Amino acid sequence: MAGIGTSAARTSALAARTSSESTVLITSAARADVALEAAADCPNVSKVLIVDAEPEHLSDTVADFATAVASHPTTPLEPEWLGTPMLYSS
Repeated sequence: MAGIGTSAARTSALAARTSSESTVLITSAARADVALEAAADCPNVSKVLIVDAEPEHLSDTVADFATAVASHPTTPLEPEWLGTPMLYSS
């Protein structure tokens, strides 16, 4: 989310956010304000997870990352799949 500063960059970022099919946005506490602003423009995003979230950021749609994943197993899924590079260009 860093680098959204110029008008052209904002336009490009908005296009990427509104065309994404993402339903969860994961961010850091340091970038929470920017990420929450961006999530407001993402109609499919229903949950924001913040690593080391501050209590003032938490709500029904914003959760602390560690708390959100704590109930899930830490073991790898079977079968484990090899990922592929994800390239993005606007």
